[in-house]
Amino acid sequence: MIFDSAENRRLIDLFRAVAILQVVLFHVVHGIVRFAPADTAPALVARLPGVLNVAWQAYGVDLLFMVSALLLAVPLIHEVSRHGTIDLRGYFVRRVARILPLYYLAVLFYALAQGSSAQEVFLSALFLGFIVGDYNVIPVGWTMEAIMAFYLALPFAVLWLQRRRYPHLWIAAALALSLLVRGAYVFVQDESFADMVPRAIAARSLPAPMFELYFRVWFRIAPFLIGLSAAYFLARRPDLSAWLARRAGARRLLNVAAGALTVAIVWMPVQAPAPLGLGEPFWRLYWTLAPALFAAAAAWVLVAGLDRGWRLAGPWTMLSRNIFGIYLFHMPMLVLAAVIVFRSTSRAALASAGAWQVLAVFILASILSLGLALFLARTFERPIESWLRRRLHGTQN
Repeated sequence: MIFDSAENRRLIDLFRAVAILQVVLFHVVHGIVRFAPADTAPALVARLPGVLNVAWQAYGVDLLFMVSALLLAVPLIHEVSRHGTIDLRGYFVRRVARILPLYYLAVLFYALAQGSSAQEVFLSALFLGFIVGDYNVIPVGWTMEAIMAFYLALPFAVLWLQRRRYPHLWIAAALALSLLVRGAYVFVQDESFADMVPRAIAARSLPAPMFELYFRVWFRIAPFLIGLSAAYFLARRPDLSAWLARRAGARRLLNVAAGALTVAIVWMPVQAPAPLGLGEPFWRLYWTLAPALFAAAAAWVLVAGLDRGWRLAGPWTMLSRNIFGIYLFHMPMLVLAAVIVFRSTSRAALASAGAWQVLAVFILASILSLGLALFLARTFERPIESWLRRRLHGTQN
């Protein structure tokens, strides 16, 4: 299997690490702007340099969705190819044991901290907060709801696709349908999409269309489908290097296009009052297509890297393997990091924030979140995960 080599595992770890770090940076920037005095927000936003444009949208989430789909789908595709079926019990035991310990710890922690109602806790515990309502007690709980929905559907989707002659066409059709649904919602809205983020900053809350596009599972399907498509590409072409070598010119063109598209999307200055002077039709298309285009470009870069066997070094594995702990509990660490960097608990201290303070909070919050995740993994997550696997499936593998 393509993920068996150490180089390929490190590349996957790098992508997951980039995803979680971008999410932390996104929350640092938005947190500072949101909690600074309201009259200082415009100057604060204008003061942050263009290099931090990458922090204004949570594309790390789309990257995480795409990579998660790829990671989980490839072994299932191989399993169906070898055995004609999937060990559903084993699959769901692994997913439950991996997700539930930290997730339920986070539900308990945030529910107690926020004084959440019994109904809110109940819906959050069932991963239904943003599916049947507008709230999850975990600040990033909507993401876990989307991931859990995909986990539940994936083995059945793979079983069905394996019986089709052209699975890529069916995935492409599903992707087109998901974008059609998202686009239909965008284009029937009366609100402007050209200044969506500046209005969210000024109001300290998301405009209704932004809220729907951001939190609803049915509007966030595209990255999962793109990861699934990439999984079929990898699983069904074991001699990927030879296949790509015969198309060297096309590969180079796609590499350049994917890199340029990724940079163009993630550095789009959506926080500017009149970003790039582009009209309303452009921004409606952007809000419709950008997550899918970004995920597709990132998927191609990842596939190309897996093909070339990029050799990478760094702390990516540590970040990747503790990604759920970092993701679920980084919010309190942001607050602690901000207090340390600004040496104050007053919101007024945030008014003077500049790029260096933002980066300092980001770095410190990332370190603190990783430290907490490592502690939770050793004392809570892994012991309970091993116990659940033994209890439910009689194995620790």
